[in-house]
Amino acid sequence: MTSNSIVIDCDTGRDDALSLWLALASGMDLAAVVASYGNTTLENVSENCARVLALAGRSDIQLWQGETFPSRAHAAVEAILLPKQKVSGNGLCNLELPRASRQAEVLDASARADRLRQITATKGAIDYVILGPATNFAATCEALGDEAGKVIASVTMMGGKMDGLWDEMPGADFNIACDPFSVQTLLEQGCDRGFPVRFVPMNVTWPIVLDMLQLESLTASSVIGQTAKDLMIAHARHFAPEPVFRFHDPCVILALMETDTFRVRNLRVVCDEASVDFGRLVDDDTGCKVHVLEATSELRDQFLNEILTRLSISRA
Repeated sequence: MTSNSIVIDCDTGRDDALSLWLALASGMDLAAVVASYGNTTLENVSENCARVLALAGRSDIQLWQGETFPSRAHAAVEAILLPKQKVSGNGLCNLELPRASRQAEVLDASARADRLRQITATKGAIDYVILGPATNFAATCEALGDEAGKVIASVTMMGGKMDGLWDEMPGADFNIACDPFSVQTLLEQGCDRGFPVRFVPMNVTWPIVLDMLQLESLTASSVIGQTAKDLMIAHARHFAPEPVFRFHDPCVILALMETDTFRVRNLRVVCDEASVDFGRLVDDDTGCKVHVLEATSELRDQFLNEILTRLSISRA
């Protein structure tokens, strides 16, 4: 497990909710949560984050409301982002978690940078985890300037279709499609400021899945576990293209404990809107050095078992 405090930047989101609970259940020092536009509107995400933390009894964790929109307008906003938000309901599969007693603090990039400096002053450099678009991080990192390398120990992002998966399912995954320009900023900042950048690509997470029969047979032994089960079933029944639940974001939390399974590659992101590869992470000798998670079937099975166990869920 990482020994650093972590900040989770997310667009909660059913699997983002599971990820927050998983990080807490794993004993990670979650210093702050940053709400981002993405799966649903920023207002919904902020409310969802507050409720998810409150259900876990952790309303003491700092909660910041970040960016409302990508760093710049681009073709995928109309083609991918806005259509996704129109069909996402409240973001939590239209389940209503108990209302939280607080709201997220509305902070611009400069204020978020100041908060990160404060966390670093007492806890040391942080591991920054991105489960949605990279917009918040890119803006905050630019506000940090030369201090970014002292404040950020590492960045781990859920995103990317590598190699054969792109050929099988062409088109950028949602997180990167939201703001490829901020992903490029993330890559460049990692190179310039000296902190490692890691990606957990869909190649790893796509096969980690339970179908409806498997979901309905799960047994939960806690309020968090039951709520997680309800979210998974609601997603598979009403929101998923097929009746399954895929554990994308929770795998990123577990990947923080498996850093030796990442392989170094030189990558850039295609930011040409006219290209059919817009938003694709591609190998490029002149690109930035990043770490990409690779997984065997054994590691995928381990991830799924750990996610369920740590959320107090067992399989029949």
